[in-house]
Amino acid sequence: MSTCYLWNRFILVIPVILLVGYTSKTCACQWQVYKHWP
Repeated sequence: MSTCYLWNRFILVIPVILLVGYTSKTCACQWQVYKHWP
């Protein structure tokens, strides 16, 4: 396993983590707003 391979995997994983984090945060915000409304 070369360093280049690990680096490529790392670069591919970063956007996925950011996307999942952003999506979960947005869903949490929407859920709170929905919960506050009658």
